[in-house]
Amino acid sequence: MTITLEHPRIGVDLGEKKIIPDTNELDLDGGFSVPETNAFGQTFRDYNAESERKKTVEEFYRTNHLHQSYAFVKVKRMREEYGKLNRVEMSIWESIELLNEFVDDSDPDLDEPQIEHLLQTAEAIRKDYPNEDWLHLTGLIHDLGKVLLHPSFGELPQWAVVGKCNPY
Repeated sequence: MTITLEHPRIGVDLGEKKIIPDTNELDLDGGFSVPETNAFGQTFRDYNAESERKKTVEEFYRTNHLHQSYAFVKVKRMREEYGKLNRVEMSIWESIELLNEFVDDSDPDLDEPQIEHLLQTAEAIRKDYPNEDWLHLTGLIHDLGKVLLHPSFGELPQWAVVGKCNPY
């Protein structure tokens, strides 16, 4: 498998290895590649495009970069708080329904509730890869961690739960 890094981390010793330029396509051993558009012909994550959501997304990442830190996370404290799994018990579908209350402020492409995003993702994957039922399920549950936004699961702020790695 080949992994490409567009921006290597400072301080990481890569030795004699060379970084392969981005080919705009992820190829995992020739079995699965990420298309440039989804099943509905839409492109993904254009953070530079002018849109109604651009200011919301920029403010989200400004807040995220100001507050998200090791001091906030304190891994041991978060594991103690959330690792007990004692907040609420519900089915996966009940958890997905909770996401009907949230729109991801980090996403420039979506202004609909997360439940719609999950269903659209699963359906787009089903359309493109009809024989990969495990992948359909993965698309459906890929953002399920966003239940941490809900009061039942701790009501963490969006900047602490959602977001992509440095889109700007």
